[in-house]
Amino acid sequence: MSGRSALVACATSLQLLVAAWSAQAYHLLTHASVSQQAFDLSARLRDYAEDVAINTDDIFDPDGDAAASTEFAGFAHRGTLRDWFATGAIREDDYLPHPVFESLFGCEPPLNPQSPDEQLDRPKHHFFDVQREGAGFTLVGGLPALDWAQGLQGRGPTPQQNHFSLPDARVYQLRSLTGSRRVERDRNLARLFRTLGHIAHVLQDMAQPQHTRHDPHLGCTSAVLEFVAGGKSWYETYTETRARNQRYRSRNDASRPLVLSGYGPVGFHAYRDYWANASGSGLADFSSRNFFSAGTNLGSFSVAGACGGLPQPVCDSHAYRTEDVPFTIPTLIGDALTGRVRFFLRDVADPVTGQVVQNVRVSSRSLWDQHLETSRQPPKFSLTTYNYDVMADVLLPRAVGYSAGVLDRFFRGRLDVDLVHDGADPSVARLTGTNASPEALVDGTLTLYAEDTMTGTRSAVTALDSTAITGVAPGGAVVSARFQIPDGAERFVAVYEGTLGTEVSPSGSR
Repeated sequence: MSGRSALVACATSLQLLVAAWSAQAYHLLTHASVSQQAFDLSARLRDYAEDVAINTDDIFDPDGDAAASTEFAGFAHRGTLRDWFATGAIREDDYLPHPVFESLFGCEPPLNPQSPDEQLDRPKHHFFDVQREGAGFTLVGGLPALDWAQGLQGRGPTPQQNHFSLPDARVYQLRSLTGSRRVERDRNLARLFRTLGHIAHVLQDMAQPQHTRHDPHLGCTSAVLEFVAGGKSWYETYTETRARNQRYRSRNDASRPLVLSGYGPVGFHAYRDYWANASGSGLADFSSRNFFSAGTNLGSFSVAGACGGLPQPVCDSHAYRTEDVPFTIPTLIGDALTGRVRFFLRDVADPVTGQVVQNVRVSSRSLWDQHLETSRQPPKFSLTTYNYDVMADVLLPRAVGYSAGVLDRFFRGRLDVDLVHDGADPSVARLTGTNASPEALVDGTLTLYAEDTMTGTRSAVTALDSTAITGVAPGGAVVSARFQIPDGAERFVAVYEGTLGTEVSPSGSR
C-alpha cells in the first residue's frame, strides 16, 4: 500500500442564402497530419500517459465505431489516442446536409456521418478576424473561433450546441479517471482526445489567412453565392493534395509532401493567447498580419475597402521587393504556355522565436498584366501555387507547434505524491508529496480512487477528513486527507479537481 500510485492533477477548469460550411478551412488530411505531428511533439502528453499508466499505442474503441468515423476522409482510424486526436481534427469540419443549396447552387453535400446527437454546422465557427477585434463570421451566425473552442459561447447539451470544447475535454478527462467501469473510462478517454483534436482544429485554422482576414470561401458553383460568400479555396485544395500525395488539377506529378517539422511547442500562460494576445504572438495574429488571402490580396476591393479593409500587411504593392521568375505550364489542349511571373516579397518576423523568414512570396502579378497595363487598367494580383507553397511551409509548422503547446498546457497538471500509512491503523493512509505542476493548486479537492485489479472496477476511497486543498504553489507540499483503504486494494489513482492556476473547474457537465 505504501507504493507509488498512478496520479495526475486534473483541473476540471445574405444569411438565408449562405450555407454554413462556407467557413471550412484546411481540408481533412491536412488537419490530421498536422495533429498527429503535434501529438508526437507534446512532452507533457507523454508524461500524463505515463502517470496514469496509459500506453498511447493501445486501442480504445469500446463501441467499435472508430474506423467508420473517419472512413469518409480516407483516414485509417485504429482507435489509438493519436488517432482519436486526429479524428477530432477531422470531424470538427462536420456539417449538415442542405439539399436546397446542393441542388440549386451546386454546393457540396457533407461526406461526414450524420448523428442525431450532432445537428449543427461546425465550420461557421472557425473565423477569427483578429484585426477587427476577433470577430467571427457573423454573416451566417458564426461565433468567434476562440470562444467556440474555449466553450465561452455555443457550448451546451443539445444537438445544436458544441460538445467538444475545452471545458468538455476536462469533463471527459475526469470521467476517464474516475469512472467505475473500465469500458466507461476507455470511452471517455477516447472522447477526451477526440475533443482535444476538435480544439486543435480550430486553432490550426488560425494558420489559414482566409479565416483570420474574414475571407469566406463557400466554394459552390453558383455565381450568386460566389459573389456573396466567395469561391473555392484553391489554397486549401492544393495543400490537401500535398497531404495526400496527389496531383493538383492537370499536373503530371504529385504535389510535394507537406513540411510540418521545425517548430517547437509554444508555451503561453493562457489558452486564449494561442489565438491572439497583446504582444501579437498568437497564431491568428501571425497569419492575418503577415499574409494575404484570395479575397484580401493586393489590388482587391470590397465594401470594407482595399485588401479587405485590413491595414496589415501593407496594402501597397510599392512597399514590397519583387522577383521575376520564368514559368512553363501546360494548356488544356496540351501545348505549353511560357511567360514570367512577378512575386512580391516581404520578410516575416516570428514574434515567438525572433526568427526572420526572408523573401516570403506573399503575392503575385497576373500572367496577363501587360494587357491590363496597356489599356491603363490596374494590374491584377493573384495567389498561385508558388505562393501557396511558401504560405504552407511557413504556417503549417507553426500550426503544429501551437497545437502541441495547447496539449502541453492542457496536461500541465501533475502531482508527485506517495500513499503512506498514517498512525497505528494500517488501513489508514494519506497522500504526501509536492505539486509538480507549473501552476498553483488554487482551490479544489484531492480525492483517492482504488481499482480492483481483477475486475477493473474503480471506486472512491472513503475520506476521513475534508478533501479540500487550497493555495499549493508549484513545488509546494501536498498533504491530503486521511483515507480508509479497502482490504486488498493495490492500485490507486489520486485526482485533484479544482482551479489550476487561472483555469477553473468546468461547469455544465452532462
